[in-house]
Amino acid sequence: MNLKKILIPLILSLLAILPLEAHAFRRLAIGDDLSKVVISKMDKSPMPISEYLGERATLLLFFATWSPRSAEALEDFEGYYEKWADLGLNVIAVNVEHNTITDVDRELVAEAARAAKVKYTLGVDEELSLYNRYGVSAVPSTALLDGAGKVSYMLPGYPGFLRDELKEKVMELVGVATADKKNQPKAPVYKGKSERYYRMALLFSKKGMTGRALESLEKALVEDPEHTGALELKRTLEENLK
Repeated sequence: MNLKKILIPLILSLLAILPLEAHAFRRLAIGDDLSKVVISKMDKSPMPISEYLGERATLLLFFATWSPRSAEALEDFEGYYEKWADLGLNVIAVNVEHNTITDVDRELVAEAARAAKVKYTLGVDEELSLYNRYGVSAVPSTALLDGAGKVSYMLPGYPGFLRDELKEKVMELVGVATADKKNQPKAPVYKGKSERYYRMALLFSKKGMTGRALESLEKALVEDPEHTGALELKRTLEENLK
């Protein structure tokens, strides 16, 4: 019996069922403390995140004006901010436009914020320092912090099928009751080996192996062309290749 042929697929399968949050940032983990992070304000002055943490929760969004999903996240997070700011939620949107942020870029960021009617905090990741330090795997990506600034949840790409999960995580931290899980719809069942290929694509994406991830997603969609997760992740990865 060739143990290598048996063990390698088994290990890959086990790794591929890691929570999606593990794939948002290649060098950031649940429980990591971001309270000492410093970014730049729109006026280029230093902005210590510790001074802007919500009492109970903070959504730290890495976004870019060229990303359609970023515009959706900016707008949705403004809705959360309006609802739950009084309960201890803050939002910090960090722009990761380019390695060097020009005045033109700053104006584009301001325009995007105005379009989303943003009232929460905006910042800039100069020289993509945080982007590279934490290995952001997709734009947008979000880290949900607790009141102490520690990471409690991460989400890459803002896929539609996980937005409700992110919202629930925020609601839990600010103390808002969520809907009875018994009344929520069951998770979809996909055809053939599509879920397996999808999970493998998540693993490759985490490791920065975008090409391999896209290959696995193609296989997943051959098995089931309506696999929501595969469609969302494929779209996200392709957007980031542009």
